[in-house]
Amino acid sequence: MWGREDGSVETLNEPPIGNEACPQTSSNPDAVEVAYEVPLYQRHVAQMPEVPEVPLYKVPPSVTAMSDADIDAAVRFCDDVLSAPSLILLPPTVDLPNLDPGWRAFFWKHRTVTFPVARIETASSPALFVKIEIPKIFKWDASIVTASGACVARWSQKANVFAPGTNAPLEWGGTHFGEVRVEPGGPPPIKKCFEPPVPPGIFAKGPTLDVVLAEDRYSKKYYLKNRAVGIACITCCSPVCLPCVLHDCIRADDEPYKALFRTSGGTEIGSYKIEKFRECCTQSYARGSLQDTEGIVHFGSMTAEQRRLALVTLMHGAAIAAHPPQGGGGGAGV
Repeated sequence: MWGREDGSVETLNEPPIGNEACPQTSSNPDAVEVAYEVPLYQRHVAQMPEVPEVPLYKVPPSVTAMSDADIDAAVRFCDDVLSAPSLILLPPTVDLPNLDPGWRAFFWKHRTVTFPVARIETASSPALFVKIEIPKIFKWDASIVTASGACVARWSQKANVFAPGTNAPLEWGGTHFGEVRVEPGGPPPIKKCFEPPVPPGIFAKGPTLDVVLAEDRYSKKYYLKNRAVGIACITCCSPVCLPCVLHDCIRADDEPYKALFRTSGGTEIGSYKIEKFRECCTQSYARGSLQDTEGIVHFGSMTAEQRRLALVTLMHGAAIAAHPPQGGGGGAGV
């Protein structure tokens, strides 16, 4: 608009743009029509490169503050998930911040391990996540959270896990539930030729029951590992016998890993199996001896209390397995 001296207003007709300025007619066939149906910002968005979708099980939820009613609902949901005959533990993710290459990698670094837990029929959508914060070697804080971020249980390993008499107190639903600790291995209870030694295990005790998780000492994998160690000890790591030791280690890596859940009285009540688990020759600083494939938990004849403890023993062992090889982590945690 323009003002005149007499006060009247003159309207300025704006020149046509786009298709109006250069219409495509029979006399002007070379004119190019411009489509403006899509807004400009949408055209820019459409030209942006697609971001690859991250699988749900690799995106752990953030823990949220909850009321007592929310905690009770989360506990009921967790017990419902654990009531299935079997569950699947998906490959864990390891967050290793500030990992510098070179010689610094040989020193301890804070790490966070996240284990997704899912029902077998919905393995792509985990129902639970177990988050393990390991700020110092053989010391950690672990928590079980739902996919929505509700914390169900937690336990803290404040002292060195291998120190005698060290127990980690366990909370479930905001109240004390029990404790968990490492059970050392030992010689075979019956001294016979070729009788395998007792493997170390993870012991968890609840209000009324207990669960012990340890590798199946009669599995072929455990037998081959112990035979390799035995040959190395007898020959004092002689180079002559080194091929035999490596041969057994490679064969052991090709065998599935199997651990058993028992009561403190020795009754077998469940199992845990990883079909492909290479622990002898493929340990790394970043992941230790953590599994890189899924594992199946079979709860067998466990009660609801024992199912809770079974999950805790598995994750307590996973925290040990997350340590670098020089830290002494065990296969699959036990």
